[in-house]
Amino acid sequence: MFALALRRQSEDNRERDAGAWIPKNPRLAELARQIQNLRGGGYVRAARCPSGLPALDRILGGGFPVASLHELLASGGSAAVWTVALMTATRAAGRHRWILYLDTAGDFYPPGVAQLGVPLGRLLVIRTRRQSEALWVCEQALRCRAVAAVVAPLRRLDTRVSRRLQLAAENGGGLALVIRTEASHGHTFAATRLRFEPLVGATELRRMLVTVLKLREGRPAEPFVLELPDAAGPLSAHAPSGHRAGSARRRVTAG
Repeated sequence: MFALALRRQSEDNRERDAGAWIPKNPRLAELARQIQNLRGGGYVRAARCPSGLPALDRILGGGFPVASLHELLASGGSAAVWTVALMTATRAAGRHRWILYLDTAGDFYPPGVAQLGVPLGRLLVIRTRRQSEALWVCEQALRCRAVAAVVAPLRRLDTRVSRRLQLAAENGGGLALVIRTEASHGHTFAATRLRFEPLVGATELRRMLVTVLKLREGRPAEPFVLELPDAAGPLSAHAPSGHRAGSARRRVTAG
């Protein structure tokens, strides 16, 4: 009986002291901290990066969770989604980190992007039309801690691909802002999945109906209207009709 009581006391002591044990491995230490928070009823809240759009940031609980994948669905070809992504990426970059923009259509327009306040000196533009190459670039960039955000249009984003991008974002600590123009169904490892639909009206290209399809951290929300500020033109990331990206680059260099 004495031995049994002693063993139970030892187990109780180990359980109480579990939170005081800190592994030397940083990853194990972080995992131990999260387990201890869960045992105590706590909740580990991810850091947020605000988009600069109060209505959107409020729904997201302060902004987009960092070290995460986010799906932005541009229903009806809403070009304003690129503006939202670039505004968020700019805030994530701060003064020292980089932004990677994947230009799969060849219509990137530097003057318009500069109007959004994007630091062109810390913006990498990668051009490729192959899905496999685009995915490889995204993964490599997201794993680099010097990269704050990757803005990338991808045609397909199945469960396997979303898992790979989420793991890469966790490794590098940045934002993966994936823009899609077609509906997405099925499971995703993204922290958020938002659908943007343009609203017809006096400010047609600046007003969007945003539907929250997935929000890993936060409460369910009803669709809401998001209006871009006057300085954030929804077509600012793309060359106007009749202008090629190459001519836009020459004009900027010459100026």
